[in-house]
Amino acid sequence: MALTMLVKLPIKPELFDEACAAMASVGPTVRQENGCIAYDFYSAEGDRSAIHGIEIWADEAALDVHSKQPHMTPFREKLMPMMSGPIEFQKLTKVNG
Repeated sequence: MALTMLVKLPIKPELFDEACAAMASVGPTVRQENGCIAYDFYSAEGDRSAIHGIEIWADEAALDVHSKQPHMTPFREKLMPMMSGPIEFQKLTKVNG
């Protein structure tokens, strides 16, 4: 069963554009990973304090492999100084069948 994650990255507003560029740079690589169904990030109109993501993975194992991919370490190191707090993750359960 697919695993859907809702992700919230709290961002320092003055670094919002840089954070968006970092997300855009890693997206194509992540989307090529085995088991990645969707890896999309958004901003709320007028809110430069957070980036919100929806990740869909084939299963928990695919998500576990993703978190250990070599390209994720430099990405996290680049993104961390732009963040204003910890990343929030929520596993979502589909309710409409």
